[in-house]
Amino acid sequence: MVTRILPVLLILLLVAAWIIDRRELSKRIATRWRCVFWFPNVSLALALIFVSIHEGYTMGDDWWKQKLLTYTLLLGIPQTVYALLYLTKSFALRLGGALIVFLAMLYGLTLGWRGLCIVNYDYESPAVPSSFDGYRIAQVSDLHLGTMLEHKDFVMRYCDSINALKPDLIVLTGDLVNYQVEELAAMKSILATLEAPDGVVSVMGNHDYLGYYHWENKADSIRAIESLRHIQEELGWLLLENEALTLHRGNDSVVVLGLANDGPPRFPSLADKALTRKVAEQPFCIFLQHDPSYFSREIAPLYTESAQTTTTQSQNKSSLTLSGHTHAMQLRIFGWSPAAWFYPEWGGEYSKGNATLYVSQGIGSVLIPFRLGAWPEINLITLRHKP
Repeated sequence: MVTRILPVLLILLLVAAWIIDRRELSKRIATRWRCVFWFPNVSLALALIFVSIHEGYTMGDDWWKQKLLTYTLLLGIPQTVYALLYLTKSFALRLGGALIVFLAMLYGLTLGWRGLCIVNYDYESPAVPSSFDGYRIAQVSDLHLGTMLEHKDFVMRYCDSINALKPDLIVLTGDLVNYQVEELAAMKSILATLEAPDGVVSVMGNHDYLGYYHWENKADSIRAIESLRHIQEELGWLLLENEALTLHRGNDSVVVLGLANDGPPRFPSLADKALTRKVAEQPFCIFLQHDPSYFSREIAPLYTESAQTTTTQSQNKSSLTLSGHTHAMQLRIFGWSPAAWFYPEWGGEYSKGNATLYVSQGIGSVLIPFRLGAWPEINLITLRHKP
């Protein structure tokens, strides 16, 4: 993980510092004090290069990477803002801007990730069976338990909050772990407290296929993934990998199709497209897919006018897709997130024809606990029959 983002981290640490040194420090202070200024930047850069060359994926390795990335962001991002503000010619603006960014970063790293929001969302459609009017689904996405190993009390609070909502069904839309199955095993007793009348359903996210760990051989990788599946079964969860669950209420039923992760290149692309098309023939269905890009690629085209026949039944069919994955990049400012650069559908509700996508911003963080604006959330989805 550090190897992949090393160039960006080095730019943050070295380019802005060089600009500040050339534009300001070299003209005002002695060389020995300039060395003091450079010391933390160079030390962090060398440490990151060392970790990148010898990158490991044990829980101890993650702890060190977490600390290194935290200090790098706290130092590098405010310095970058300060350097960019040389364009304004105002020292007060440079200093003020860098200080505001530093305090915002500090908040996100210390308190922002500790919060929890319950986000309510009502899905209305004539296709929702009347018996399912008011049906409540608690969606939890992107737990990334490896980042929370030192904060099990927060995971317990998450579970208590989910149960307190008294949902009919709990769905986990992928990325339970960062790298290893041991992360889930360590939280097993806590996650076992999740309960709902129609049970707990899960799907696999890109991290759950453990592709970010450097395995000695393919067989070890396969065994680890099987172990991850097995633990979910032991928890009493229903893991759906290109499989469907039928919910019943009176004479009505709703099909829930859990799809294997299917993302753009470099992410696992394992969803069953034929099964997706078959389930989409239902008057109303729910798709669970970790990666929201699958919605526009494979689901929405099945519900556009050109895909519909002229029969009343076909024209009235609709679907709801629940996804996660983006985290809103754990940063949201005045409704905007840098996730929009990479994903057209990165948070909240999106509709195309009679197909609706709802993307959760997730509850966890990758590698370092940090959230600013894109607060950790549990999504409570209520189905509404619209006459």
